Amino acid sequence: SMSNDLSTSLRVFPNPSSDMLYLDRNISGNYEVLNMLGEVVLKGNLFNQRISLSSITKGQYILRINNHEENHVFRFVKI
Repeated sequence: SMSNDLSTSLRVFPNPSSDMLYLDRNISGNYEVLNMLGEVVLKGNLFNQRISLSSITKGQYILRINNHEENHVFRFVKI
């Protein structure tokens, strides 16, 4: 079977970000934001290709995006 590289690539921007993270394509599923201790500080369903960071404090985080077809992990900084 042919693999589709486009289906597995995903970009999150801007990084660092002060208020909102944007995804470069529409993907369904859910997300979790973890702090450097591995604690989930934010989670929800993906909607409108963006994730609001307004409820978390400044610092380094891990973003996990999960759906049935693919999983993505990103490191980002909230400023």
